[in-house]
Amino acid sequence: INRESVNVRSIPDQVHIWAENFYQNVFADDDFKLRENDYVFANHKFGGNAQYLRKDRWLHHTTFLWEFNSKNMSYLKIPAKAPKYRSGRDHSDFLCNLSQRFTHKNLLFERMRIQLAQTFDVKSVGIEEVIPLLDIEHRKATKIIEAKRHC
Repeated sequence: INRESVNVRSIPDQVHIWAENFYQNVFADDDFKLRENDYVFANHKFGGNAQYLRKDRWLHHTTFLWEFNSKNMSYLKIPAKAPKYRSGRDHSDFLCNLSQRFTHKNLLFERMRIQLAQTFDVKSVGIEEVIPLLDIEHRKATKIIEAKRHC
């Protein structure tokens, strides 16, 4: 997002505040908030994020947890670096599924679409219109470097 598009400077805290306000309308729930960089309902995490910040632009990437199998969570260790509000809880007590809050993924997608349309100039297009864009020359941040091994 370009800074002038939403009047938010490329500073982590300001981007987080903007994102929290954006998602507040999507989740429309009193216990939704951004807490220590996590998206939570009360004390239960359902999303995380990462940011890419430049002088006059930024990208806020969010990952939401739709559903998980509690048995699989028992295989994971509690990370050494964890938010304070986690309070040492294991994954099954710390995380929550969005599927518990929405009857169907499409309801979440529709709320997201509405919020995007209220915030930005959005144009819906089909996949057939997007595929050709992949072939257009664009800025690439990833470079493949061939490393030769010297013995």
